[in-house]
Parts: sequence; structure tokens; C-alpha cells
Amino acid sequence: MPIFLGTTLTSAALAVIALFSCGEPGAAAMLAGGVPYVLGMFVVTIIFNVSLNDALAADGHLDRGLRAVHRCDRGGADDERGAATSSGLI
Repeated sequence: MPIFLGTTLTSAALAVIALFSCGEPGAAAMLAGGVPYVLGMFVVTIIFNVSLNDALAADGHLDRGLRAVHRCDRGGADDERGAATSSGLI
């Protein structure tokens, strides 16, 4: 998450610097790189992904997905049967 926000803030800063240095070489390139990145990464994430995550959480799908990922990280031992199976008791 910090990398995502850091690159977004850097790109936004490049776009602002480009606006204040219109006549200098490289200003157009900074603006052409900064604005699409901020719009494409940050704004699209806010508009689409956050609302999608909220909808998934409301339906309970997000919780099931996170439990499945957590279970995979622990090697499948999520409940008593999983723990017993992974220890070779069953």
C-alpha cells in the first residue's frame, strides 16, 4: 500500500511541477506521465475497486476469499479436521 500511494503522490507532484514550469524542457513529458498515472491507477482504483470490495464484503464473498487465502498460507489446517489431517491422525 505505501508503494501504491507513494507512486501516486510522486506522479501527482510531477504533474503539478509540470504545470508550473510550462516553458521548460521536459515539462510536457512530466505532465504526460503524471496525469495518466494518477487517473489510471488511483482514480480507477477508488471508483471501481473500492466499491467492488464493499459489495463483496456485503455479500460475504470477501470474507470467504480471505479465509481461503489464509488457509492456503497455513497449509490447509483451518479447522479440526484439517489440523488432524495435516498431522497424519486421520
